[in-house]
Amino acid sequence: MQNQYEEARSKLEEARLIFIDLGGRIGTAHCLQHLGDILRMQDRYEEAQSKLEEAQSIFIDISARLEVAQCLQSLAHILGVQNQHKEARLKLEEARLVFIDIDHRLGVAQCLQGLGDMLRVQNHYEEAQSKLEEAQSIFIDIGDRVGAAQCLRSLGYVLGMQNQYEQAQLRLEEARSIFIDLGDQLAAAQCMERLDRG
Repeated sequence: MQNQYEEARSKLEEARLIFIDLGGRIGTAHCLQHLGDILRMQDRYEEAQSKLEEAQSIFIDISARLEVAQCLQSLAHILGVQNQHKEARLKLEEARLVFIDIDHRLGVAQCLQGLGDMLRVQNHYEEAQSKLEEAQSIFIDIGDRVGAAQCLRSLGYVLGMQNQYEQAQLRLEEARSIFIDLGDQLAAAQCMERLDRG
Protein backbone atom coordinates (compact mmCIF):
# COMPACT_ATOMS: atom_id res chain seq x y z
CA MET A 1 0.00 0.00 0.00
CA GLN A 2 3.05 2.29 0.34
CA ASN A 3 4.08 1.42 -3.24
CA GLN A 4 7.19 -0.40 -1.98
CA TYR A 5 6.55 -3.23 -4.39
CA GLU A 6 10.02 -4.79 -4.57
CA GLU A 7 10.28 -5.10 -0.78
CA ALA A 8 6.75 -6.48 -0.60
CA ARG A 9 7.54 -9.07 -3.25
CA SER A 10 10.71 -10.09 -1.43
CA LYS A 11 8.78 -10.65 1.82
CA LEU A 12 6.03 -12.59 0.05
CA GLU A 13 8.54 -14.84 -1.72
CA GLU A 14 10.21 -15.52 1.64
CA ALA A 15 6.84 -16.32 3.25
CA ARG A 16 5.83 -18.53 0.31
CA LEU A 17 8.98 -20.68 0.71
CA ILE A 18 8.25 -21.12 4.43
CA PHE A 19 4.64 -22.12 3.68
CA ILE A 20 5.85 -24.64 1.06
CA ASP A 21 8.31 -26.04 3.60
CA LEU A 22 5.54 -26.38 6.19
CA GLY A 23 3.08 -27.83 3.69
CA GLY A 24 0.71 -24.88 4.18
CA ARG A 25 -1.15 -24.80 0.89
CA ILE A 26 -3.55 -21.93 1.70
CA GLY A 27 -0.63 -19.76 2.87
CA THR A 28 1.31 -20.61 -0.29
CA ALA A 29 -1.71 -19.75 -2.45
CA HIS A 30 -2.29 -16.43 -0.66
CA CYS A 31 1.36 -15.47 -1.21
CA LEU A 32 1.04 -16.32 -4.91
CA GLN A 33 -2.20 -14.32 -5.13
CA HIS A 34 -0.61 -11.23 -3.53
CA LEU A 35 2.52 -11.60 -5.67
CA GLY A 36 0.27 -11.72 -8.74
CA ASP A 37 -1.57 -8.57 -7.68
CA ILE A 38 1.69 -6.70 -7.03
CA LEU A 39 3.09 -7.74 -10.42
CA ARG A 40 -0.20 -6.63 -12.01
CA MET A 41 0.15 -3.19 -10.40
CA GLN A 42 3.68 -3.04 -11.83
CA ASP A 43 2.28 -3.82 -15.33
CA ARG A 44 4.21 -7.12 -15.40
CA TYR A 45 1.20 -8.93 -16.80
CA GLU A 46 2.66 -12.26 -17.93
CA GLU A 47 4.35 -12.89 -14.58
CA ALA A 48 1.23 -11.73 -12.74
CA GLN A 49 -1.00 -14.03 -14.77
CA SER A 50 1.25 -17.00 -14.07
CA LYS A 51 1.21 -16.41 -10.28
CA LEU A 52 -2.54 -15.82 -10.18
CA GLU A 53 -3.30 -18.95 -12.20
CA GLU A 54 -1.06 -20.99 -9.88
CA ALA A 55 -2.83 -19.51 -6.83
CA GLN A 56 -6.25 -20.09 -8.37
CA SER A 57 -5.39 -23.74 -9.04
CA ILE A 58 -4.53 -24.30 -5.36
CA PHE A 59 -7.63 -22.42 -4.19
CA ILE A 60 -9.82 -24.58 -6.45
CA ASP A 61 -8.13 -27.70 -5.05
CA ILE A 62 -8.82 -26.70 -1.43
CA SER A 63 -12.32 -25.29 -2.18
CA ALA A 64 -11.45 -21.70 -1.17
CA ARG A 65 -14.20 -20.17 -3.32
CA LEU A 66 -13.83 -16.52 -2.28
CA GLU A 67 -10.16 -16.57 -3.26
CA VAL A 68 -10.95 -18.36 -6.53
CA ALA A 69 -13.34 -15.53 -7.43
CA GLN A 70 -10.77 -12.88 -6.42
CA CYS A 71 -8.14 -14.50 -8.66
CA LEU A 72 -10.65 -14.53 -11.53
CA GLN A 73 -11.24 -10.78 -10.97
CA SER A 74 -7.51 -10.03 -11.08
CA LEU A 75 -7.03 -12.19 -14.18
CA ALA A 76 -9.95 -10.37 -15.84
CA HIS A 77 -8.26 -7.02 -15.11
CA ILE A 78 -5.03 -8.23 -16.74
CA LEU A 79 -6.89 -9.49 -19.81
CA GLY A 80 -8.86 -6.22 -20.05
CA VAL A 81 -5.69 -4.11 -19.97
CA GLN A 82 -4.31 -6.32 -22.77
CA ASN A 83 -7.50 -5.66 -24.81
CA GLN A 84 -8.60 -9.29 -24.55
CA HIS A 85 -12.10 -8.11 -23.68
CA LYS A 86 -14.02 -11.28 -24.51
CA GLU A 87 -11.81 -13.44 -22.25
CA ALA A 88 -11.87 -10.76 -19.53
CA ARG A 89 -15.67 -10.64 -19.59
CA LEU A 90 -15.87 -14.44 -19.29
CA LYS A 91 -13.61 -14.35 -16.20
CA LEU A 92 -15.71 -11.58 -14.61
CA GLU A 93 -18.95 -13.46 -15.31
CA GLU A 94 -17.44 -16.58 -13.75
CA ALA A 95 -16.27 -14.61 -10.70
CA ARG A 96 -19.69 -12.92 -10.38
CA LEU A 97 -21.46 -16.29 -10.27
CA VAL A 98 -19.13 -17.52 -7.50
CA PHE A 99 -19.68 -14.30 -5.52
CA ILE A 100 -23.47 -14.69 -5.91
CA ASP A 101 -23.23 -18.29 -4.75
CA ILE A 102 -21.27 -17.38 -1.59
CA ASP A 103 -23.39 -14.24 -1.00
CA HIS A 104 -20.46 -11.81 -1.31
CA ARG A 105 -22.29 -8.66 -2.44
CA LEU A 106 -19.23 -6.42 -2.74
CA GLY A 107 -17.65 -8.94 -5.12
CA VAL A 108 -20.85 -9.12 -7.17
CA ALA A 109 -20.98 -5.32 -7.45
CA GLN A 110 -17.29 -5.06 -8.42
CA CYS A 111 -17.77 -7.66 -11.16
CA LEU A 112 -20.84 -5.84 -12.51
CA GLN A 113 -18.91 -2.57 -12.45
CA GLY A 114 -15.99 -4.18 -14.32
CA LEU A 115 -18.36 -5.69 -16.88
CA GLY A 116 -20.11 -2.33 -17.32
CA ASP A 117 -16.84 -0.51 -17.90
CA MET A 118 -15.67 -3.13 -20.42
CA LEU A 119 -18.97 -2.96 -22.30
CA ARG A 120 -18.70 0.85 -22.30
CA VAL A 121 -15.23 0.73 -23.85
CA GLN A 122 -16.59 -1.65 -26.51
CA ASN A 123 -19.47 0.77 -27.25
CA HIS A 124 -22.17 -1.62 -25.99
CA TYR A 125 -23.88 1.25 -24.20
CA GLU A 126 -27.24 -0.23 -23.26
CA GLU A 127 -25.69 -3.37 -21.75
CA ALA A 128 -23.07 -1.23 -20.01
CA GLN A 129 -25.75 1.02 -18.52
CA SER A 130 -27.71 -1.96 -17.20
CA LYS A 131 -24.65 -3.50 -15.50
CA LEU A 132 -23.49 -0.18 -14.03
CA GLU A 133 -26.94 0.64 -12.64
CA GLU A 134 -27.15 -2.80 -11.04
CA ALA A 135 -23.66 -2.38 -9.55
CA GLN A 136 -24.47 1.12 -8.28
CA SER A 137 -27.61 -0.15 -6.57
CA ILE A 138 -25.61 -2.81 -4.67
CA PHE A 139 -22.84 -0.34 -3.75
CA ILE A 140 -25.46 2.06 -2.32
CA ASP A 141 -27.14 -0.80 -0.46
CA ILE A 142 -23.89 -1.93 1.22
CA GLY A 143 -22.72 1.64 1.93
CA ASP A 144 -19.78 1.69 -0.51
CA ARG A 145 -19.75 5.35 -1.56
CA VAL A 146 -16.58 5.07 -3.68
CA GLY A 147 -18.05 2.24 -5.76
CA ALA A 148 -21.37 4.09 -6.13
CA ALA A 149 -19.59 7.28 -7.27
CA GLN A 150 -17.42 5.39 -9.77
CA CYS A 151 -20.56 3.82 -11.26
CA LEU A 152 -22.23 7.24 -11.49
CA ARG A 153 -19.19 8.63 -13.31
CA SER A 154 -19.19 5.71 -15.78
CA LEU A 155 -22.95 6.11 -16.27
CA GLY A 156 -22.35 9.79 -17.04
CA TYR A 157 -19.87 8.76 -19.75
CA VAL A 158 -22.29 6.14 -21.17
CA LEU A 159 -25.23 8.57 -21.28
CA GLY A 160 -23.05 11.24 -22.86
CA MET A 161 -22.02 8.81 -25.62
CA GLN A 162 -25.73 8.20 -26.27
CA ASN A 163 -26.34 11.98 -26.56
CA GLN A 164 -28.41 12.02 -23.36
CA TYR A 165 -26.53 15.08 -22.15
CA GLU A 166 -28.90 16.24 -19.42
CA GLN A 167 -28.96 12.81 -17.76
CA ALA A 168 -25.18 12.49 -18.22
CA GLN A 169 -24.64 15.86 -16.55
CA LEU A 170 -26.80 14.90 -13.55
CA ARG A 171 -24.80 11.67 -13.00
CA LEU A 172 -21.42 13.38 -13.37
CA GLU A 173 -22.37 16.23 -11.00
CA GLU A 174 -23.61 13.72 -8.42
CA ALA A 175 -20.42 11.65 -8.77
CA ARG A 176 -18.27 14.79 -8.50
CA SER A 177 -20.07 15.84 -5.33
CA ILE A 178 -19.42 12.43 -3.71
CA PHE A 179 -15.75 12.42 -4.78
CA ILE A 180 -15.28 15.92 -3.29
CA ASP A 181 -16.94 14.76 -0.08
CA LEU A 182 -14.57 11.75 0.04
CA GLY A 183 -11.53 13.97 -0.62
CA ASP A 184 -10.72 12.43 -4.02
CA GLN A 185 -9.81 15.56 -5.97
CA LEU A 186 -8.49 13.68 -9.03
CA ALA A 187 -11.75 11.75 -9.52
CA ALA A 188 -13.75 14.97 -8.98
CA ALA A 189 -11.60 16.74 -11.59
CA GLN A 190 -12.21 13.90 -14.09
CA CYS A 191 -15.96 14.44 -13.69
CA MET A 192 -15.51 18.21 -14.12
CA GLU A 193 -13.39 17.72 -17.25
CA ARG A 194 -16.12 15.60 -18.83
CA LEU A 195 -18.78 18.14 -17.81
CA ASP A 196 -16.76 20.96 -19.41
CA ARG A 197 -16.50 18.96 -22.63
CA GLY A 198 -20.27 18.53 -22.63
